[in-house]
Amino acid sequence: MKKYLFPHRFKKIGWVLLIISIAAAIANLPFDWEPSFLNSNPINIWGQDYSFMGTGKNYFDELYSIGIIIGSILIAFSKEKYEDEYIQKIRLEALVWAVYFNYIIVILLIIFTYGIDFPIFLMYNVTTLLLVFLMRFNWSLFKIRKVESNEE
Repeated sequence: MKKYLFPHRFKKIGWVLLIISIAAAIANLPFDWEPSFLNSNPINIWGQDYSFMGTGKNYFDELYSIGIIIGSILIAFSKEKYEDEYIQKIRLEALVWAVYFNYIIVILLIIFTYGIDFPIFLMYNVTTLLLVFLMRFNWSLFKIRKVESNEE
């Protein structure tokens, strides 16, 4: 049953990637900081300029969004140091709770927002599910470990 989880060492890699990506998002979103080496330049083919996503586009926001997603997946779906059936139950409950929460937020955003750019909405929607799952799962583990340490 635990075959779908990554080894425990991937959790550390995920945390590093998530922290770096969130720091990049914080630098980019309010301050509009983008490194210039990630600017797209058109490719000239037989006198025509072609660009992957448009001329003058900076790929920084795509890069940190992918980093947040991959980092969150590595953290969320890596085995705990001591993985057992109870941890699996907590993981499943946290995932179900996060899906419910995410879609409530999506419905509220659909109803109450107008004019928001779809890529921004999509980025928040994609990352919200994973981040809410991580918060709920780690909070549940924290509470259980706190109870276990009080019993000793």
